[in-house]
Amino acid sequence: MQSTQLDIEPFPLWKTLPRPTEFRTASTFHAALKKARPAYSISQSARELLEWIDWFALETPPAILISNITCGDLGLTADATLETVYRAAQALGLRLCPPETGPLLSLNYAEQPAIEELNIAMEPSGPPGRLPRIFSCVGNSVLATNVACPESEFRPRDRFVFLHGGSR
Repeated sequence: MQSTQLDIEPFPLWKTLPRPTEFRTASTFHAALKKARPAYSISQSARELLEWIDWFALETPPAILISNITCGDLGLTADATLETVYRAAQALGLRLCPPETGPLLSLNYAEQPAIEELNIAMEPSGPPGRLPRIFSCVGNSVLATNVACPESEFRPRDRFVFLHGGSR
């Protein structure tokens, strides 16, 4: 019998990311990252997205609880669009992350394997006239972005970070 989305058990909490209140702008985050992880780099597209996001605009809890899963963990056995990935995750109790999750993960995940790429499940965003993007933490050394149009495709082995279902 082939596995379906309903056969998948809830996903465990993977990490808790603190939300420091001193990060109110892209430049304060960039300075903190350079101090904590001098060899870490930020791609040009990630720099643009950092400038675009509204840092801590909403009243939010002091930490972000996240799960780290593959598209295959969601029951998606073939390439799937971003819209399909998000819909499958939400059906299983996972939610989209606030945009600062990518930058905070890059700051707090020094042990990330060099071959791992983590897409941040967030509302695609970016400056006008540009394709919408999501953050991506690549290896243990780069904060980048991926194009995130509804029709953008991801493979079953591609990893995403979602807001854990137990988060408020």
